[in-house]
Amino acid sequence: MSTLVDYKATKAADRPSTLLNIRDLRTYFFTEKGVVKAVDGVSFDVPVAKTVGIVGESGCGKSVTGLSIMRLVAPPGRIVQGSVTFRDREGVADLVSLPEAEIRKIRGSKIAMIFQEPMTSLNPVFTIGSQILEAIQLHRPDLGRRKAGELVVELLNQVGVPDPEKRQRWYPHQLSGGMRQRVMIAMALSCEPRLLIADEPTTALDVTIQAQILELLRELQAKKDMSVIMITHDLGIVAEMADEVLVMYASRIVEKTSVTRLFANPLHPYTWGLFRARPVLGMTKGKELVTIPGDVPNAANLPRGCKFCLRCKFVQDRCREEEPELTMPEPGHEVRCHFAGELAYER
Repeated sequence: MSTLVDYKATKAADRPSTLLNIRDLRTYFFTEKGVVKAVDGVSFDVPVAKTVGIVGESGCGKSVTGLSIMRLVAPPGRIVQGSVTFRDREGVADLVSLPEAEIRKIRGSKIAMIFQEPMTSLNPVFTIGSQILEAIQLHRPDLGRRKAGELVVELLNQVGVPDPEKRQRWYPHQLSGGMRQRVMIAMALSCEPRLLIADEPTTALDVTIQAQILELLRELQAKKDMSVIMITHDLGIVAEMADEVLVMYASRIVEKTSVTRLFANPLHPYTWGLFRARPVLGMTKGKELVTIPGDVPNAANLPRGCKFCLRCKFVQDRCREEEPELTMPEPGHEVRCHFAGELAYER
């Protein structure tokens, strides 16, 4: 008999509609060169059994947001303000203020994370089976070693690792990149988390394996009724996986809405720039890709006004002096721009 739990069958009643509420989250790194505001005033919700995509360029703060939720930010970084409220049938907890012993009980069991490069997350001197077994025994000691061992094989089979009885005795270097990522997913799901944070889970994989991993995550989410935070720079993954989308730029959320609204009508100039920068199927051979000029500003030395003003083709004097707040020019569509809804973008 399977030791995995089908949450759709067992936990649908009396569950909250929102699993995670993040309010005014600020994570700073205190360095010799100054304070780096990696995440600065981020707020959003993660609904039950839905996927929230976080998209943006490297250095925008999306990965640090995921690490902050898990309380895995290492010195010289620390969360300086805000709350991360996790709620399930067992109760409500602010992950920011929990004692370390308590957050360890949640981390890995109720909230799990997978990273973009599994080779750096798997220990090269232990078999993949022993590493999954360790995670199970840490968070589910009630199972016993024999049942935990059976669960290892079941998990590997569930994520599509062929011949799991044999391959559980393999070491990470004996597996392909796609298979190592499947192992990381199996490890993350071993304790049946309510929330899975996937940080660029397909970046190092070829397009065929990427599609397989994304399909696997979709299937497992539907079966387990999990919530997912999908961190990515790829708008194609956002379109395929997300229900709601946060666009981050320079440590802040600049646009927040449903995936349908975002693709139909992006309101922030940065979001529009990301869409224009995508390669398009059938584009003329030799044609240069459109780029957003300039670079993401240094988080230790951000511009005074709008953080995108140095790269924005629509910039005006007000943008350089006054940072816009998140407003809602359309129902269910928030944006951080003084002129949202007034700009005429090239299509």
